[in-house]
Amino acid sequence: MVFVIALLGYIQIKKVMQEPPPEFMIQSAEVVVRGEVYKLTETKYSYEIYLKNTSIFFNNQLHPCQGILVYLKTYPNFKIGNKIQVIGTIEEFSIPRNEGEFNQYLYYKSKNINYNVEGKSYKIINTNHSLILNFLETIKNTIKHSYSEICDEKDFGIFSAIILGESSELDSEINSLYKENGISHILSISGLHISLIGMSIYKLLRKKFYFCFSCIVSVVLLLAYVALTGFSVSALRAFIMFSISILATYIGRTYDMTSATSLAAILLLLENPYLVYNAGFLLSFGAVFGISMIYHILISYLGQKSPIVSAASISISVNLMTLPILAYYFFETSTYSLILNLLIIPPMSMLMLSGILGGVVGVWSTFLGKIAIGAGHYVLSFYEGLCRLFSELPNGTILIGRPKLWQIVCYYVILFIFLFYMKKKEKTILVYKKVFRICTIFLLNIILINVLSLGVNDRFRVTFLDVSQGDGIYMESPGRTTYFIDGGSSDVSKLGKYRIIPFLKSNGINRIDYAILTHADTDHLSGLKELLEEESGIEIKTLILPKIESKDEAYLNLENIARSREIPIAYLKAGDSIIDGDLEIVCIHPSDSYNGSSKNDYSTVLSISYGGFDMLLTGDLEMGGENLVIKEIQALNKRKYEVLKVAHHGSKYSSSEEFLSKVQPDISIISCGIGNSYGHPHKELIDRLEDVESEVFITPECGGITIRTDGRKMELERTISPTLK
Repeated sequence: MVFVIALLGYIQIKKVMQEPPPEFMIQSAEVVVRGEVYKLTETKYSYEIYLKNTSIFFNNQLHPCQGILVYLKTYPNFKIGNKIQVIGTIEEFSIPRNEGEFNQYLYYKSKNINYNVEGKSYKIINTNHSLILNFLETIKNTIKHSYSEICDEKDFGIFSAIILGESSELDSEINSLYKENGISHILSISGLHISLIGMSIYKLLRKKFYFCFSCIVSVVLLLAYVALTGFSVSALRAFIMFSISILATYIGRTYDMTSATSLAAILLLLENPYLVYNAGFLLSFGAVFGISMIYHILISYLGQKSPIVSAASISISVNLMTLPILAYYFFETSTYSLILNLLIIPPMSMLMLSGILGGVVGVWSTFLGKIAIGAGHYVLSFYEGLCRLFSELPNGTILIGRPKLWQIVCYYVILFIFLFYMKKKEKTILVYKKVFRICTIFLLNIILINVLSLGVNDRFRVTFLDVSQGDGIYMESPGRTTYFIDGGSSDVSKLGKYRIIPFLKSNGINRIDYAILTHADTDHLSGLKELLEEESGIEIKTLILPKIESKDEAYLNLENIARSREIPIAYLKAGDSIIDGDLEIVCIHPSDSYNGSSKNDYSTVLSISYGGFDMLLTGDLEMGGENLVIKEIQALNKRKYEVLKVAHHGSKYSSSEEFLSKVQPDISIISCGIGNSYGHPHKELIDRLEDVESEVFITPECGGITIRTDGRKMELERTISPTLK
């Protein structure tokens, strides 16, 4: 029922959640902020201060807001509960500019944070503080220091994360290794951690104290631990459920997991409805609902309740319920996570006990702390060894892509129909029937994965990614041949990691059949180079470079990288073409004898046709090369183009009147950065496009722009709606 309520609530407020607050929209402005400190976190690069009950002073006006995240370079000498004033530069959290990008705005909104401020100076304006929270913060920092003394750097980061909720010290390689193998959930304060600690405290107290005293003290101590670790969603969920179970025991009532989970969800959503869009919230509650709703049906269906079957049923239950959530937010799942989770869960209690004892004992004696944490170290070594072993196995991850709403609905309908079928089957069965039923469960999992990854593509698709000041164009034919043209930016670092790869994986793409570079400028190759150099999970089948005589260092470097990775290289010149069914890609510039005045004039120009649809991609072509392109267009007997990718990001020195009068584009796409220093797109260029009655779409306003066509009709979609400019 809670899932139905959450789904309806999500549909109702989705539009509101995606829009920045209308009453106060500023960017990169200096402001004065006041608020109450409720959380302090130290990272590798700065100190993060979380403020609540905040006010922003800007342009002589007061703007109240819920919460603000402040970054400071210097050590903050204030306490939790102090009210402070900060002078700094305020920024809005970003919304996704391309499919698959992380939604920073919604993530922080689900944490009651509206803006972030790069603090320049601060002062304390009220010294009132919370004795309890500051005492817990002191304990946390003391134990963290203890870990730094008794652990190596790798173990220090892991124990800080799983015991204290401090993930800033995590080793990046270990973090990636755990994510790749589907066990990254152990690196955060999860419901499992809270349940283990809560029940351990309660059982220890019951050996010496009365029932009522044990209940109250265990709940209070567990709440203190939840506060110490930062009040994460999964920890709060587990605390509420633990408290309900203790209360049920105390008053002599039966504890029902589904009811307790539902109550916990309602309480958290009442406090912040934006949690309905938080991956941690959905995964945490999805896992518990999976266990409460599916586990007993699986046990009954398999006709056996041995420890192995029970553990496997829990893991399968969680996986079946949370797979659509994982696919929606992370686009892929680990092939072997089911087996790995069966192996890592049993030693978790030993890991937690060793970590807590080691951290506490290490405060007084480094030597004894190292002894106490030794067992935990070997458990972590076991985990790492398992992950590295499974990483070597083939097909370690299954790329699903981001499923549509109808796919998620179909997934759960099929799942619950099958669960109803399993519930009706007899409980006592023969061995051969058990084997059959085990195979049926695995077959169900395969069917459900295919439901989520099902993609129907009977049209030609092109997406102009928002890469800020640069170009990046993805094309896909109805036959699923993939093309990526350029892929670079002069002002976005790690373009591949944060924009290109999320876009590709969200669309279920793990290979580029043809990566085409128009010319070797940074704003056209930086992200492509990243895909070639690093283990990105994206395979490039063929690299296509312009066939030119004068090759600069960047061009030669790209060639060398491709050869070192054994990626075939092809060279493109005027007259060459790629035929892919009804799709025809013709290179019309430059010829192998062309002697241009600049690197931009060497830009590869592609004339693309699919049925009656024509599109012209011009790279950074300047007016010097446009005259030759006009002649080639005439030779192709093209009367006009439906779509023009405007050259050189909207420079006034490209797309002359003569050129545009020949191309006659219905739609013109300009890729450039927000507030770029070049002034792109120039007003003169926009005026020339308006003169030929071309509708202009600009990536700073639209985000990624996708065009789909069947060769007759054309549809255009923009990632950012007009109201979110």
